[in-house]
Amino acid sequence: MKKMIITMTAAIGMVLAAAAMGAPLKLDMGLPTSGVEPGWNRFLSTDDGTTLFDGVKVTIAGESGWRNRTSAELNGVPNELLWRDFVYSSGAMSITIEGLKPLVQYELSIGAFDIDSKTATPHAADWKVGGETILSTSFGIPGVPLATLVPSAERNYLFSGYAFSDETGKIIMQASASSTNGGGAYAFVNGLVIAPVLWAFEPTPANGAADQPLNTVLSWRTGRDPNNFNMPNPKIGVHYLYFSSDPNLPVSPISISAGKPVEPTASYGPLTLVYDKTYYWRVDEGVYVNGVLSGPSDPATIVGKVWSFETLKSVPVIKTSPVNTKVFAGGTVQFMTEFTSLSPVIVSWYKDGTPIIPDGRVSIDTTDTSSTLSISDAGLADEGAYSCKVTNAGGSQTITPASLAIARLLAQYQFEQNGDDAVGDADGTPINGMAYTEGIVTIAGQAWAADPNGSNYFEVPKEKAYPRAGYGKGLEEFTYSFWVKRGTYTGNKTILGTFNLDKNTAMRLTITNTGVLDFYIRQEGDHALWLITPAPVLSEDRWHHVVFTYDQSWAGCYVDGLLVHGFNFVFPSTFVDWQYPMAVLANNVRGTVGEFFPGQVDDLRIYNYRMTPEEIAQLYYEVSGIRPCIYGNPDFDISGPEGTPDCVVNLYDFAAFAASWFESGLFVPAP
Repeated sequence: MKKMIITMTAAIGMVLAAAAMGAPLKLDMGLPTSGVEPGWNRFLSTDDGTTLFDGVKVTIAGESGWRNRTSAELNGVPNELLWRDFVYSSGAMSITIEGLKPLVQYELSIGAFDIDSKTATPHAADWKVGGETILSTSFGIPGVPLATLVPSAERNYLFSGYAFSDETGKIIMQASASSTNGGGAYAFVNGLVIAPVLWAFEPTPANGAADQPLNTVLSWRTGRDPNNFNMPNPKIGVHYLYFSSDPNLPVSPISISAGKPVEPTASYGPLTLVYDKTYYWRVDEGVYVNGVLSGPSDPATIVGKVWSFETLKSVPVIKTSPVNTKVFAGGTVQFMTEFTSLSPVIVSWYKDGTPIIPDGRVSIDTTDTSSTLSISDAGLADEGAYSCKVTNAGGSQTITPASLAIARLLAQYQFEQNGDDAVGDADGTPINGMAYTEGIVTIAGQAWAADPNGSNYFEVPKEKAYPRAGYGKGLEEFTYSFWVKRGTYTGNKTILGTFNLDKNTAMRLTITNTGVLDFYIRQEGDHALWLITPAPVLSEDRWHHVVFTYDQSWAGCYVDGLLVHGFNFVFPSTFVDWQYPMAVLANNVRGTVGEFFPGQVDDLRIYNYRMTPEEIAQLYYEVSGIRPCIYGNPDFDISGPEGTPDCVVNLYDFAAFAASWFESGLFVPAP
């Protein structure tokens, strides 16, 4: 863990004075070998956590490393010195700020920028204080030219939010991967700005508010006194209100007296607004300097932040949309949307773009504020994308489609002297031939197992192969089950695998030469789930049942009905279609097939849902006849038929206990 320290400039006295007056602390993550943006102070990587200035200390924990960009790489973009150096992390990162004024609201701004950031799936982080997200950063904006990522020197590319210091004057910001993070590093910092809120604040309507009435009244709290943050600044004499539907705001403001003495709040309105508009406003604070009130463009005037709000929509406003849903065959599923509307609505539901007509199995229930589509006895024919259109007198809104998938077995390879899919059409074609041997699975008439001899495999067309991209297709949630007998070999061998170009969609299920299970699945943008058993779990020349399972929050690996490794993991679904065929009993890496499996494999199954431990134990029991001890050995299970605990408390355990029934360890004194 590293910490950060600022290097003082020659103008240390001026910096201290500015900090004491509440000026922002502007920290540039510059390395000793590079320059520092004018007006900023260098932020170096050290281990001592030295106090900065004005009693403030900043500590960054959890960073992975530093990176430096050259002038040639940045190509002369504005604020080149500020964006040249940065610290980043692919895991947890926290910024601790100490020595602030207690219980004071601060604006915290993080600079995030990198020349490699223009990806289809940006790298993004949510920064939380006390568990609440106060700001989000992204150092990738799809399709945005490099130069536009760094505006003029007047206002750097910063992401800002607000938080109160605690009773000790501390703020801790913690980064977590945003739901929109495309993978790789996400906690990413070029610079940090810490500023107490001295301008007008706490606007009403709140910044970004929607559905505001047409007679809205604007109100705000007056800027604070830098010497007493609990009181309004006594030097403020006037509020300059800028208001417009143009985000650039008008040149001439509306002047509103701050009162004598200065009032803690101010307001303006009611306004006369129109539907379907976004309005922008800003409040600057004119202050007395030597008895003269500063004007709108005077450098002494305290410039506020630009706020915005939206008026009521004449068209319906969608509040909640349906979500992707998975249900077992025969179950009931519901899709619901909630909305607001100024006039009566008509709601139309669609499946894959075709209007839905209610019948005895499908119903639609619509009120003034919501509509629910219900489907009973759901089956494969119901799988698809469901959406609805909400229409009123002002127009229509169409919700984003949500998918329905039936939780089921997607594909099954029994290897009954072929590579056919026993439940669908994802058949595999043998490449270089295929040998077969006596299998372990004998249920449902099965008798054979594949014996690829380390040189043969099955190829499944990329359009039909499971798992594949799409909700309910076995990548975003799954259970993969198979029986395997491994032999002696070197290197890693693959049961199932294919890789797209570059660091994009991929999956591979591997067994190492020591019997370690290695499962890898990757999204677009190089965000991967990698599950490797900590120790060997498969012995040679013996049949084992293996299961991998995942459900958007937890991944686990089971061997012979028992969990051998698992962990919590959040893995958003950003997969694309396969570019190459799926290899069964080998791995297809961008068109080159290798890692041929040399052992025997039987009954490979691919499900699109996470099985429970009981369901996995049932799969093992159906073939082996052995009931696995999935809940752990019960109390008093001390023996069994083999003289060792067997997960059952019975006469074997009683006999082991009774064998020492009359033994005593009591001390007997001499007569």
